[in-house]
Amino acid sequence: VMEEVMEDLDDFAEALAMSEEDTQTLKKRGRVALSNLLQRGEISEQKAVVESVEDYKASGRIFLKRQT
Repeated sequence: VMEEVMEDLDDFAEALAMSEEDTQTLKKRGRVALSNLLQRGEISEQKAVVESVEDYKASGRIFLKRQT
């Protein structure tokens, strides 16, 4: 889950209308904070919730496993 959060920081910054400099600062601090939490054992490595988008279809805000 944390991996997805880190990947979506650009969209988050865009929604807040942050400057490019502030966006880069946010991303850097996010990476440092995540690394720090992992190193201290505060959180553990987490498996991605959706590993392959091709295996799922979207229905509104809900991802449904495709019937094969």
